[in-house]
Amino acid sequence: MMNEMIPVIQGRDGRPKVVGIDLHRALQCNTPYRKWFPRMCEYGFTEGIDYTTADKIVRRAADGAAMPQVQHVHLLSLGMAKEICLLQRTEIGKKCRQYVLGIEEAWNDYLAVHARAAELERVRHRQIDEQNKLLLRELSCQENRIGVMQPKAEYFDAVLSCPDAIPITLIAKDFGWSAMRMNKFLHAQNIQYKRNGTWTLYARYAQRGYTRTETALYHDACGNEHVALCMKWTQKGRAFIYQKMAQAGYAPIIPFPIPDEQEGG
Repeated sequence: MMNEMIPVIQGRDGRPKVVGIDLHRALQCNTPYRKWFPRMCEYGFTEGIDYTTADKIVRRAADGAAMPQVQHVHLLSLGMAKEICLLQRTEIGKKCRQYVLGIEEAWNDYLAVHARAAELERVRHRQIDEQNKLLLRELSCQENRIGVMQPKAEYFDAVLSCPDAIPITLIAKDFGWSAMRMNKFLHAQNIQYKRNGTWTLYARYAQRGYTRTETALYHDACGNEHVALCMKWTQKGRAFIYQKMAQAGYAPIIPFPIPDEQEGG
């Protein structure tokens, strides 16, 4: 009967607690709880040490409609509950105190303490197991990503290190442009300029391996042989042009899936 009169719950700290209003009801106090509890606190009980306050949403009828209201719930330590029972100086207060004492003794019993410690250890092991499983899943995902990226990385390295160079005409075709339009674009980007009829990179780009200059022989209308210099783009240079085009908002018709080239100073 007493167990039904004074329910004991587990607080956030894992320790048994008594709800203030349940204790007030079990002690059969005539003073309303809203006045009784502050009066009990005047005996030196401190919030956060002897009791804690929580908010509970309740619904009460108001003008025929259920209105949500906030109700303060006080969770008392067993020590505070024992002292309050003693302060009542009544027979029911003595019985309630004996009941709370029994709860306290059961809580401090060696077997109970050992059981709680064992449960905490089991919880800790479960948490460690879950963390290990999560780490293993992450490791597996990373290994899969590396497996997928490795062939691409090898392809990128092979493409970028390829010594072959191609004329600007072929790169321009990737975007559906003419060589003239692409050259004008690169000139407008301050990447290249024309000297003696030949496109040449500005100094800041000249030593990056973007281009190669080749010598070509040609014959004029009269059959005379001449020598001309022609600038061709390496695959690294092609990737650089793709980056510049992307920054300008142009997408290729023919994709060239290589990593972005980061500009230096």
